[in-house]
Amino acid sequence: MKPTSTEQISVRRPRGMTLLEISISTALVSIVFLAVFLIIDKGLRFYRLNSDANDSQRGVLTFLSRLNSALQNSAPQFIFIDCATPPGSGFGPYPNSRGISYATPFDAAGKARFDTARQLYWQGYGCFYIDDDRSLRYLSRFSSQMTDPNQETISPPAPEDAVPPVTPAAFIGTRQGVLLAKNVTDLAFVKHDKDEILSNGRRTRKPFYEVTIECGKKGDPLGYWIQLKSSFFPRN
Repeated sequence: MKPTSTEQISVRRPRGMTLLEISISTALVSIVFLAVFLIIDKGLRFYRLNSDANDSQRGVLTFLSRLNSALQNSAPQFIFIDCATPPGSGFGPYPNSRGISYATPFDAAGKARFDTARQLYWQGYGCFYIDDDRSLRYLSRFSSQMTDPNQETISPPAPEDAVPPVTPAAFIGTRQGVLLAKNVTDLAFVKHDKDEILSNGRRTRKPFYEVTIECGKKGDPLGYWIQLKSSFFPRN
């Protein structure tokens, strides 16, 4: 049926989006993308933070394990704690330490040597130190020229008196050795003397050492903080 002359045909053409509608749509899409980005970024930060904290914890535990073994097999006269303000008596607190070094009776393969009287020979030195990036590192030096320390007159030099010296300060700018832990914010030692009366009223039977190590920053809501303590008793 054809329309008559009096009939009108109305055709609605699609209306385009206004500038306001485009702006609102763009803003909504941007908000969605920003929210997704923030969620992903926060997740990645949380993952990296936990990864760093786990790495630091493993490194600190490795340090304490190695230090325990090393100091048990060393002797007090061959243990050197590097500290800017050491106690005058040699016993007491060593705050903000740069590290610790010691003499060891084992060679690079972990084997001991004895003289004819079955006395141990000292064969090298070990050193734990904090480098310029506040990372904890470990290295060792071995020498076949070291003499028997069990005879007082021919004892080898202490780590700080060796040539060259084996002290944390001697390696701070070198980044030598095995990396153990990053972001070390504090390393402190306390050296206790024989027959010392401790805070719990007990008397010490021989010298021993306490160590406290921290990684991260305490109270930082965007970071982590690790603090571990231990004690070590030299036997030789």
